[in-house]
Amino acid sequence: MDKFDCIRTFVRVARSGSLTNAANQLGISRSMVTKQLKNLEDQLGVRLLHRTTRSLSLTDIGETYLERCSQILEDLDDAERQATNSTSVPRGTLNVAAPPSFGLLQVAPAVADFIMAYPEVDVSLTLSDRWLDLAAEGLDVAFRLGDLKDSGLIAHTLSHAPTLVCGSPEYFRKHGKPQHPNDLLRHNCLCWHSSPMHQDTWTFKSGKEHFEVTVGGNLESNVADVARAAAKRGLGLILQAAYMVGKELRDGELEPVLTDYETPSIGVHVVYLNRRHLPAKVRSFVEFLKERFSGRTYLED
Repeated sequence: MDKFDCIRTFVRVARSGSLTNAANQLGISRSMVTKQLKNLEDQLGVRLLHRTTRSLSLTDIGETYLERCSQILEDLDDAERQATNSTSVPRGTLNVAAPPSFGLLQVAPAVADFIMAYPEVDVSLTLSDRWLDLAAEGLDVAFRLGDLKDSGLIAHTLSHAPTLVCGSPEYFRKHGKPQHPNDLLRHNCLCWHSSPMHQDTWTFKSGKEHFEVTVGGNLESNVADVARAAAKRGLGLILQAAYMVGKELRDGELEPVLTDYETPSIGVHVVYLNRRHLPAKVRSFVEFLKERFSGRTYLED
């Protein structure tokens, strides 16, 4: 017999002053009320109630036990309400991780808008190139770029970001524009090395033709922003995702080339640990991201 059921019955009997009233309020039989009270007293080894055919009263121990049990049940009910609300009302701290460039350019503005829409949610955003373990790092949600590993996480693909070869107008005035992927061998190509891009080899497709060009230049970095900044200054060409260069293309600081050739796109995914009993803060954030990023090319304003 469940001890908490027995305690709830005892409290209800004590407050109603009647076994029959308690039974009606609890929706159980009077005999079940009697059994639960006896079970509770037997477990405790004390008498909680004085019962006669006409009256019912608390013993001294029963008075003390009632006071403590009433507080425990109130605390339990409050905990249950909070747990229930956590799956229905977005609130609390949401721990999010994203790769640095995508996180700064795309996730940070999205997080700001999400907080404005859900003011009871606080967000802790971690930017890291490492493939973070959600459980070990205490993360609720993480962004993944490129091909997903078979990790057992729940994953949603938000979009696919195209990549583009681009350079500055100044660079093209000095060195001309490549017309074919193989022309890149004669250009200064600025590389960066970070997943999911493998920047030593640039891949192109045109119909059934595929081209893999091993490029090189006088600058490389583990951060895409370094290569992009140098390209804007006219140092060379870069191959980067649209979410990295969209603003520069719109502002005319960079221009795309080799647009007749298809370059690989980068999958943008959001992952989290478990679908069951998903907290409202996580569920709302994932739905927000789906709406915000679905079909996005990252070239628009």
